[in-house]
Formats: sequence, structure tokens, C-alpha cells
Amino acid sequence: MSDIDARIEERVRAFTKDLRALIGEAAHEAIDQAFRSAGMQVAAVKAAAPKAAAPKAAAPAAPKAAAAPAAGGKRKPRPKGTRRTSEQMIRDLEVLREYVAANPGKTALELGGVLGMATREMTRPLSKLIASGDVYKDGVKSHTRYYPASAGGGGGAKRGGKKR
Repeated sequence: MSDIDARIEERVRAFTKDLRALIGEAAHEAIDQAFRSAGMQVAAVKAAAPKAAAPKAAAPAAPKAAAAPAAGGKRKPRPKGTRRTSEQMIRDLEVLREYVAANPGKTALELGGVLGMATREMTRPLSKLIASGDVYKDGVKSHTRYYPASAGGGGGAKRGGKKR
């Protein structure tokens, strides 16, 4: 009986190892598909899945993939220490103005994820849009949401109440 028990145990181990690898691949494919449907690019992380325990390896893969678009997934990064040209600033203003008009109530993180801009790249264009009255904001810090001035309620940069 011990020989049969050993063979059964060996097959169960092999089966669970294969199953873990398949579950890891399925999780990565689901994450890739979710980000692609949102229009985001995903970094290749499939090589890391079969190593170690698949459930533990699959969980950290999502934040790494999600961070890629916010760090400039669609945009070519500028060399460090260089400024945007006036044409680039105008283009960023227009892109943000159009996207906020079409999708009111998004946070800076949500805007950056979809537009492929880092949140710190959007600080100046958003503040210019607010100062010009094209966009108004509501909320505090990371919960700040941006709305087009034509959405009502805001009417421009001044909304009343406390300055935040």
C-alpha cells in the first residue's frame, strides 16, 4: 500500500503544480483583457507566474500593470529636466478639456490612466483650465473630481465655500 500511496501523492502534487500554473496564466490573461478593454497597455509579466506559488505571484502583478499607464503608458516620456513646449501644453489643455467635458466627475488618477499622463503632468494644465473657467473641481486632495463649467453648479473657477 505504501507504494500506491506514494504514487498517488506524486500524481496529486504534479496535478496541483499544473493547476497552479494554469490558474496563474488565467489570472494574467483576465487582467490583460480587462486593461485592454479599458484601452490601457499591460506590461508582460507572464514569465513570473509559473515560479513559486501561483496565487501569491498573481496578486502583485495587477498593481504593476496598473501603474504602467499612469506613468505615461501612451506618451513618450520627455528627457528629465526638459519642459513642455507651448504646443504640447496647448495639446494637453485641449485633450483634458475635451475628456472632462465628455466624462465629468473623474479624478486626476482616472484621467491620467485613460489619457496616459502622469498626475503630476496634469497639474498645470488642470490648474490653467480651472483658472480660465473651463473646468471646475469639487473635493479634496485625491478625491478631487473635475467637471466642465457647462455641467452646471460650478460656473467657473469659483464655487463658493472654503478654499481647498
